[in-house]
Amino acid sequence: MIELIAIDLDGTLLDDQIHVSKANIAAINQAISRGIHIVVCTGRPYAGMKHFIESFEYPAESPYYLILGNGTTIRQGPELSILNQHKLTDETLNKAITLFHNQPDIPLKLAGLTDFHFYGLARDDIPEILIQDAYKNKMLVEPISLDAFTSKLSLNKIMLMAESQILDTWEDDLTQIFKDDAETVRSTPIIFEVLPKSINKGKSLTWLSHHLNISMENIAVIGDELNDESMFEVAGMKIAMHNGHKKIKQMSDIIVPSNNESGVAEAIMQIIT
Repeated sequence: MIELIAIDLDGTLLDDQIHVSKANIAAINQAISRGIHIVVCTGRPYAGMKHFIESFEYPAESPYYLILGNGTTIRQGPELSILNQHKLTDETLNKAITLFHNQPDIPLKLAGLTDFHFYGLARDDIPEILIQDAYKNKMLVEPISLDAFTSKLSLNKIMLMAESQILDTWEDDLTQIFKDDAETVRSTPIIFEVLPKSINKGKSLTWLSHHLNISMENIAVIGDELNDESMFEVAGMKIAMHNGHKKIKQMSDIIVPSNNESGVAEAIMQIIT
């Protein structure tokens, strides 16, 4: 019996207009009313996802859980206390800075995130690609210098961003640069993420399952992109969106309609009926 459903946000729960449909909200609240844990499991920081769960009817007497930053932080609501958290090492941050120092014309843009801040590395003006991603998260880009990036910040993750064809040419090199002391994932066509070593959505979901004393066999996951792969590797039930990456769909037990067709609602109804 499914006791917990972990749901990705972008491309899964959210449609292409970055909204949660009424059908998805209704299905989620029905699952909550039956005592099923609904855990949003997202690459976004807390500040960039909190407004999406405002219509979730979490019972006042019971805690709820959020997996943020692609697994870097697990928070317990409603007080948002930290249950588990991981930060990037100085070595990882220094590698990112060295990359930019050595190649000033690098076509990639660098951002650093915590649960509440979106920092953008700015040589001159803040790059538009960072502004747009921050806007999507309802956050502002906070400009930061190269020196401050490593000396003043405690970051959950960094993002290297570029148009998809540019990132295609850099992905293998970036993976090699960070492979010894960090985890990397191409979370979207325009975002390459660097996370603390051995941290991903699947690891954090496994940690939460132990915390809640729920078997992984009784956990369902719903996702669409490669940063959801680690969840699909560990969960008992795997549900992919029709718009999902080919690899995610190949790993799934069920494929539901796209994020624009309230596929999450259909997935939940298949679980609870």
